[in-house]
Amino acid sequence: MIIDFHAHAFPEKIVSGAVGHLENHYGIKIHQSGLYEELLKNMKKAGIDKAVFFNVATKPSQVEQANKWILAHASEDLLPFGTLHPEDPAWPERLEEIAPRVYGIKLHPDFQAFYPDDKAYWPFYEAIFALDLPILFHAGDETLPYATPQRLAKVVEGFPNSRIILAHLGGYARWQEAEEYIYGKDVWLDTSSVFWRLGSEDAWKLIRKHDRERILFGTDYPVSSYSQEIAWILEHAREDEAELILYRNAARLLKLEKKILP
Repeated sequence: MIIDFHAHAFPEKIVSGAVGHLENHYGIKIHQSGLYEELLKNMKKAGIDKAVFFNVATKPSQVEQANKWILAHASEDLLPFGTLHPEDPAWPERLEEIAPRVYGIKLHPDFQAFYPDDKAYWPFYEAIFALDLPILFHAGDETLPYATPQRLAKVVEGFPNSRIILAHLGGYARWQEAEEYIYGKDVWLDTSSVFWRLGSEDAWKLIRKHDRERILFGTDYPVSSYSQEIAWILEHAREDEAELILYRNAARLLKLEKKILP
């Protein structure tokens, strides 16, 4: 069993622009298309059983259509996280509408241009957690100031016992800061866009600084390939670590245990 906790898919009419933006922002070359059909094909080829997938509304005006598309493509194997924008005055209605059909909410403070530790957003988070939904935050960036580990640590501390996931092991390209402010706290971390940037050995050093039962396998698909991401996990993982990271932790977080775990 393998669950990818961090995958993207985009509507055909925007996929080239979305992938191009990621390439330009991170200075990388993406070899997968980002299309929904290719995501499914590559999941099956690599033996990925389920994937948490999403895209992000960078403006309030994009929220409704982004959620419609994600929900229309959800399935037993593709588990949707909805998108909301905290600056959208209609977020309470949008949250109420999608809550029964999503497994969580994905927020990207850098691309959505909001400081996550601003207390003005506390009611926004409270409403999401009150519906028993987790929040997956993009974390870290080399150039943008919003989703820093230090800021996100304040959200984690402000909402104890809530299901908060920070992508990229707590802070893409800010891992020293993540070690200082995030590791060891009551928070989940995914492995997306860490191995290819740091190398396998250094990535595993970081993974083992946090609770192994709070680490989630994430690929950032289409940024990286499934075969390579799985290999990076397996080449250094002990048997108990691989099982936890590849699926048991995600199944527990998403409350899928009774459905899929022996």
